[in-house]
Amino acid sequence: MKRSYLLFILFSVTALQAQTPISMGRPDIYTSEKGGFTIPVPVLKSVGGRGYEEESSITFQDDFEAFLRIDFSDLSQAMIERLESGEIPEAAYLEWMGKQQFFRSVILPAKPGTTIAGEQALTLDGRPAYLLTLSIPEGSTVLVNGARVDARRSLLLFIRNERVYIMHAQESILARMVGNKERLTDEEAHKEIREALLGYQKTMTFHPLKILPADEKLCGGVKKGSFYYEPAMGLLILVDRNGAAQTQIRYLDRFYKKEKITWTSSCSYELEAVELHDPILEEKIGQKWKITITGFTDRYYLWTMVRESGEVKKGRFYFVKDRDAFIEEQKKNPMNSFDPAEAKEQKPQE
Repeated sequence: MKRSYLLFILFSVTALQAQTPISMGRPDIYTSEKGGFTIPVPVLKSVGGRGYEEESSITFQDDFEAFLRIDFSDLSQAMIERLESGEIPEAAYLEWMGKQQFFRSVILPAKPGTTIAGEQALTLDGRPAYLLTLSIPEGSTVLVNGARVDARRSLLLFIRNERVYIMHAQESILARMVGNKERLTDEEAHKEIREALLGYQKTMTFHPLKILPADEKLCGGVKKGSFYYEPAMGLLILVDRNGAAQTQIRYLDRFYKKEKITWTSSCSYELEAVELHDPILEEKIGQKWKITITGFTDRYYLWTMVRESGEVKKGRFYFVKDRDAFIEEQKKNPMNSFDPAEAKEQKPQE
C-alpha cells in the first residue's frame, strides 16, 4: 500500500533500479494508468531507447544521455483538504516536498555532498510548480571512462488531479565533452535542464479524475472489505467492514473501536459506536451517525456524514489493496502507536 502524503520516491542516484521494461513499439505513446497521464516516448529505440516501469514511476533513457524520470504519488485526504482550503499554499507544499522530502530526506543520506545548484518557483497552466536543481557527486546516468561523474539534475514538481508529480532530467555531459566545450555553470545547467523539463511537461496529457455517481452496484461492493482514511496528517485508520458491522483500527489489537451498521438504503446507513478501545477517539458508546455514499473513483469512495448534532462532514475512504502491508505501516507510524496515558506517565515532573 502506498502512502499518499509522503512521496514514495524510487529514485537512484547511482544506478537505475528498474523493474519492468515497457514496450518500445509503435505507436510511441506511453500511458500510465496508475499515474494518470499519457506522454510521447521521448527516446528512440534505434539508439538504445528504453523505458522501465516501477510501482510509482516511469524512466526513459538511451545509450547516450537522454534521461527522463517521472515519479508520482497520490495526495492524502488530509493534504488535499489543507491545499483546497488554502491552509497550506500549493507553492509552499511543492517547495517543501522538493527540499525536505526529496533533497534532505532521500538524496543527502544516499549522496552526501549533494548541493542545491538552483531553484525556482514557476507557474504551469495557471498553477504553481517548483524547479530544484541539484549538483550530485558521481550522479551521472552515463559512464565517462568507466566511471560516473558529478552531474546536475533538475526536478520539476507540480500537482494534477490529486497527485504530486516529480519529473527528473539531467545536464548534457558527453555532448559537451565530445565538442570540447566547457562545462556549464550551475546557473547555465539549471536553465538548460529547466527548458528540457518544461518541454517534456507540455507533452503530457493528464487523465481527468473520474467520479462515478453512487449506485446500488457500486455501493454493494463496499459493504464488505478493508478501507482507510486519514483524520489528521499522518494518522492512518484502517476500517474492516463486514456488512452489518465494522471495526476502525488505529493499532491492531490495541487501539480500535467497533461499530454497528444499519443499512437504510443501498447507499446509506446508520453507524453506531458499540465498543471503544482508543483514548484518542472522542466518540461515546451509543453515539450515532447517518452516512450517505455519494461517489466513487478508482482510488476511493466519497461520503457525507450527518452527526446527531446536525453537523455535516464530507470525506473519503480509500481502498486497501494489501491489508497486511497496511497494518505493518500502521505499526511503524508514531501517530498510530501513540498512547496518551504512557505519554502522561513519561512527562517529566516540573
